[in-house]
Amino acid sequence: MAYEQEKKFLAEEAATRVSYLCNTRTGAKTLVRRWTTTRKELMASSQTYIETIKTVTNPQADTKVYPGVWRVIANQGPEKKTDPNVQGVTQTLFQGGTVDEVKWSSSESTLDDGYSYFYHNLSNPIQAATPVQGQVTEAKNTLNPETGYYDADAVIVNSHPYQWATHVAENALGTGDVLGYKNFRTRPQAPASTVQGTIYDARSTLNRDGSYDGEVGYETSREKVKAGTVSETALAVGYEVAYQNSRTIPVTPAGTVQGVVYDAKSTVNKDDTYTGGVGYEASKERMLPATVTETALSSNYDISYLNYRTRPVAPAGTIQGILYDAKSTLNKDDTYTGGVGYEASKPRMLDGIVSETALAVGYEAAYVNYRTRPAVPAGTVQGVIYDAKSTVNKDDTYAGGVGYEASKEKVKAGTVSETALAVGYEVAYQNSRTIPVTPAGTVQGLVYDAKSTVNKDDTYTGGVGYEASKEKIKAGTVSDSALAVGYEVAYQNSRTVPVVPAETIQGLVYDAKSTVNKDDTYTGGVGYEASKPRMLDGIVSETALAVGYEAAYVNYRTRPAVPAVTVQGVIYDAKSTVNKDDTYTGGVGYEASKERIIASQVSNSAFSAGYEVAYQNSRTMPVVPAGTVQGVIYDAKSTLNKDDTYTGEVGYQYSKPAELYLTWQSADGLRGLRRYINWPDVPSTIAALTAYTDNSVDGSYSPNGTFQISVHVNPLSSEAGAGAIIGTLDDVILKRHQYRGDFTEYREMTITQSIRMTTSRALAAAFISNSMDKSEIVKSGNTYVAIRYTCTFGAWTDISLEPNIT
Repeated sequence: MAYEQEKKFLAEEAATRVSYLCNTRTGAKTLVRRWTTTRKELMASSQTYIETIKTVTNPQADTKVYPGVWRVIANQGPEKKTDPNVQGVTQTLFQGGTVDEVKWSSSESTLDDGYSYFYHNLSNPIQAATPVQGQVTEAKNTLNPETGYYDADAVIVNSHPYQWATHVAENALGTGDVLGYKNFRTRPQAPASTVQGTIYDARSTLNRDGSYDGEVGYETSREKVKAGTVSETALAVGYEVAYQNSRTIPVTPAGTVQGVVYDAKSTVNKDDTYTGGVGYEASKERMLPATVTETALSSNYDISYLNYRTRPVAPAGTIQGILYDAKSTLNKDDTYTGGVGYEASKPRMLDGIVSETALAVGYEAAYVNYRTRPAVPAGTVQGVIYDAKSTVNKDDTYAGGVGYEASKEKVKAGTVSETALAVGYEVAYQNSRTIPVTPAGTVQGLVYDAKSTVNKDDTYTGGVGYEASKEKIKAGTVSDSALAVGYEVAYQNSRTVPVVPAETIQGLVYDAKSTVNKDDTYTGGVGYEASKPRMLDGIVSETALAVGYEAAYVNYRTRPAVPAVTVQGVIYDAKSTVNKDDTYTGGVGYEASKERIIASQVSNSAFSAGYEVAYQNSRTMPVVPAGTVQGVIYDAKSTLNKDDTYTGEVGYQYSKPAELYLTWQSADGLRGLRRYINWPDVPSTIAALTAYTDNSVDGSYSPNGTFQISVHVNPLSSEAGAGAIIGTLDDVILKRHQYRGDFTEYREMTITQSIRMTTSRALAAAFISNSMDKSEIVKSGNTYVAIRYTCTFGAWTDISLEPNIT
């Protein structure tokens, strides 16, 4: 069981009293006791065990029993001293007495009162009391480390509701009052309904205790009315009645009066009253004296009316040359403002030459306020353009003019352009009485062009021209590169079409292009491109497994091809295309593979190990060795590559010999089993089996030439002679670590178990002599089994250097 030695060391009757204290007022008790021992190795584990104890019932000290349940306050471990008698564990116990409780009134005022509470030696911390509205509660707890109990303070504060009223305003337009609230259980609010002439205002804040501080104010308005004349001019008189805080809305009279405009304006105040006014303006009627104005083209007469009760209008009929004009607007007071006037127009005519240029003469007769309409003559004259324009005036007269323009004929001719390729000539006609045209036939190298338009006066404006082209030829090299030479003959305005030669030549590409010009000549060129053969070769790639080589051909006269024969480890590849000039562009490449061999161990276990040799691009096929080796199995795999090489591997599995030996007790005595796995030959153990034993052997032969053998050993006692050693088993070793100095140092302890089987007790006793107390001799049938234990210790070492146990 766990901590058996520690429990004996920390027994109640073994404790000694260090101190004992009792509080006579509360009954709280403190007991300090101690255990001491010379066994230093128990100190650390005892400290660990005693830390698991939280309370003690009826503890003892100096064999005296202290009744009741005590709480463990502290456990103090061993001290680092040289005297073993002072090494030990000290424990402090506490038993609480009655709980002290003190209550007193801590505050008292108009707005609140408070109470305070104090508690001593509580087992658990207290919580603040659940408050009600108007109450604030608080709790503070302090843990006493010497006793493990709590001291606590609690406070409860109750607020008192308070209300007061204040008259805050008084003036000609109203009064103001406020109701104040402090610590009220309900929130101050304005009345749900409104009263005309009164404005309510409520404000409040929420206190910590759930009560409200705030105020409700109201303002009552007073009604006021004033009236009087507000304006007077030559055209109107204004009057107004003003209302402040009126309980009814100011409005104008129901009907209207001509010459009077009523105006009512008002706004709704926050207290549902009205502020505004009702006014009216009475207009005065007036007529202004007539005015007369004279101009070269008319006489004007005008009479103005202001605020007239009847509308000003023009006479019912009309007179040619006289324009009546009556204008009026309806005023807001149902009166009219406007005037009546007329204008008598005067006829006038002006004529003369208005323009003259090298190509035309212009004449015009202008008419203003004419009683008849201006018009052009009935017939037309070539070279003359008539133009008549007129508009009807508002007084039924005409304004306009009649004009004509007589054109002048003009001809000019000459060379208009000359370049390296052509000469241009033109004859220009202006206002010609006949239409300009080109000659009837055509001439190669000449382009005629005639253009004309018909003028409004039935004459012609245009020209006749021709362009004579010049023939030109240029030839030369137009391009040269590493792969080709280009040559071209250019023709401009050629009398014959440019063409390519009838036959083709390998390496030459001919190209002829031309267009027919408007003058039946040809513009174009004949060119050819002569290609140059080129070859480039070199290494294009290299890796750990292959080298790539390529020869590139451009414009070659023969087609690139691969060699007729093949070479092991080499793959040839040829690609080409036929060019337009009957040459070839392509390449011949090959890839030479590199032979590579890699060997490594691929598996390992307690009974076997695997090895493999990998071949890449091998010139010979990978195979297994001709002969066999005991304990080894070979395996070879390979594939044939496109370049007649081989890729594969040769592997072998090597078995490891292993031996297992076990013994155990049975009803018939001591039994044993010895196993041989992958053994190269028959074990010598079989031939060495001793007499007077009951044994059996099982065996098999593996494909790798090794043996799988099991030897069952059943030794029996022999009565021959003074006794003999039957056999000795392999030692069993157990390692442990010991600690001292509060786990600051450690040392390694090694326990060895040895077993020997004999036919006499004397031989068994000699085997276990000078060994540990647990050593013993066990008789199984006629066989004596000696079991010997020995123990060794290492040096004490610092705990920081402790390794894992292996």
